[in-house]
Amino acid sequence: MISLPGGGHLSLSTERIFSEHRTRDIVLCMYPTRRILDLINDLNNARAIIVVPWTEDEKEEWIRTWNPQIIGEKSLTPQPLDINPGVEMALDALTNRINLSTGLTHPSDKESTIQIFKELHENNIPFIPEDLKIWALRNSWTSSGANQLRDIARRILDGRRFRTGNVFLWNREFINSILRRARGN
Repeated sequence: MISLPGGGHLSLSTERIFSEHRTRDIVLCMYPTRRILDLINDLNNARAIIVVPWTEDEKEEWIRTWNPQIIGEKSLTPQPLDINPGVEMALDALTNRINLSTGLTHPSDKESTIQIFKELHENNIPFIPEDLKIWALRNSWTSSGANQLRDIARRILDGRRFRTGNVFLWNREFINSILRRARGN
């Protein structure tokens, strides 16, 4: 670790030894892999994060998720998330219901997610899996949980089946209120 004149510190970490708990200063991330970007997305205690992406896709995803200050080029305006109000209500409910630190690893958290998004899909309420991931990252989900959410949404849209229990975990009236809000009623 090198001490900088302004009081910060500079240390070199690789993907294998990176620790979010030691990262309290400025993070410079050069050509990150998808896994490193997920680790960077989860940083809560860094003063600043500088990301130099390798591809345009990674750059666009980072901009769309975090709306960062762009240095050295014309600032891009990220497209706002276009999430249906009912879908956002479902995301808020999931965020309050699940253990955010473990993502969707607990069976009941995963099943709650599957059930609510199956209901939305079966009722023709549109959602975009990548937008769900971005929304989740912006609302305190871990990268792992946000990726799991995106993957479940993709599978539902693809019509793939899930193994779930026989108990519906949501209050039916609450689901109906989400559907009404999604339809603008």
